This record gives sequence, structure tokens and C-alpha cells, in this order.
Amino acid sequence: KVSMIPGEFRQSNVEVGGHIAPEFDEISSYFNEFETLYNQCKFESQTMKLIYSLCSHHRLVYIHPFYDGNGRISRLFLDYLLQKIGLDGYGLWNLSRGLARQKDDYFTALTKADEIYRGGYNDGRGKLSLKGLEYFLNFMLDTALDQVKYMSSVIRMDLISKRIASYVEFSRKDMYLNVKPLPKHSEIIFQALLLQGEIPRNSVKDIIGVTKPTAIKIVKELEERLYLTSNEPKSPIRIRFNSHFASEIIPELFPKA
Repeated sequence: KVSMIPGEFRQSNVEVGGHIAPEFDEISSYFNEFETLYNQCKFESQTMKLIYSLCSHHRLVYIHPFYDGNGRISRLFLDYLLQKIGLDGYGLWNLSRGLARQKDDYFTALTKADEIYRGGYNDGRGKLSLKGLEYFLNFMLDTALDQVKYMSSVIRMDLISKRIASYVEFSRKDMYLNVKPLPKHSEIIFQALLLQGEIPRNSVKDIIGVTKPTAIKIVKELEERLYLTSNEPKSPIRIRFNSHFASEIIPELFPKA
């Protein structure tokens, strides 16, 4: 039995599958080297930052600093890195989703990158095989590209716009079980937000052609029903996809229960 204390490194050696993790008393040294190496990418091109980020994911998994949760922590760390380097569109597509859909291939790629140095001029100079890391890197790049292509096919403005119009129409006709019909003009607000991202509250009355009190009432209801959101009570509004709304508009990502 061991005591797992959140945030603290493991205090004994572990073996996970066929991977023998570094000695527990060497973890700090490994992290010093990890930080020194991967901090170098700060002054590299965007492409190199991406390569460094993906490779660092395996190296963090390899160190296996905690008794449990290493995979989740490593994927969270990777998500943070990909957002931090300003990768275009990241967040609309997500690498962790792709990894979850092909777990066996993911674990195979991790195992490949665990392989020790085989010798020769083209297998690196460190303890681990450069060819193994290249295999892992290619797998991660293929997974990322697959997710980009998938999300590009799903998040199409014309398709989402049509689905929103149909959703509001069906709602107004009370065709959704246990879902109260949306207020009149909802589709106009949604379409405006879909195109503009966010709009000032005081412009809603002009967009839908109603009085200010009526506009305030409609916006308030849509916020309470989780169709709209904002940072502050009086700040600009944005569209929000609650569970029912999302399952009807983007069923490819949010399957109906």
C-alpha cells in the first residue's frame, strides 16, 4: 500500500505495463532536464513549437511522476501548451478527443517512443530511440490533422445557421418534449451572434425591431434558459449551447441522449 498525496511525486519505483519508469529519487533531475530542453522552443518557429509540444507529451508520460493520473495530467499539459503557443483554431478542435478515439494506437505510439537507443547515426544520441520518438510524433500529427479535418466538416456556418433556424421554428411550434417554446425573434438574435460572435445588449432592440423593454425581457429569458451568456450582467452577449440546443445543432459532437 502507498499513500497518494495530490501534487506530490511518487516515493517509490513503478512499472506500468512494459514501461519501467525512472527511479523515484531521480524525478527532480528529470524535470530539471525536461524544463531546460523544452524551454528552448520559446524562440523557435510555430512549427517547431508544435513539434516540441507533442514530443514533450511523451517525455512527461515517460517520467511518470505520480502514482496515478499521469495520462490525464499529461494530456491536460499538452492542451495547455497547444493553447499557449497560439495554435490557430485549437479549442474548436482538440487533440485529446482524437487520442480517446484510438486508444490502442495511442498506447502503441507511446510504447514505441519508450524504446531505448538502438545505435547508428540516425537513432539520436540519448538514452531513448529517436526513431521511436519520430514514430510517436508522426502519430500525433496525423491525429491532430484528422481532428482538424473532422471539425472543419462539422462546424460549417451555413449548416449551423440552417439548423438554428429549424430549431427555433420547431420550438415555436412546441415540438420539443419538456422544452418551453423560445420567445419570438430568438432566431434573429442567434443568427446575429453566429455571425458577429457577440453583440452589445442595447443593440438587440434594433436588430429584432422591438422596444427596449421587450428586448431586455427576451434576452433575460434566453440567458436564464442558458441560450445566451456574457462575462458580466451588462456586458455583450454571446450564444451558448445548452445540452438540448447543442444536441440539435451539432449532433455530431453532442449526440442526443
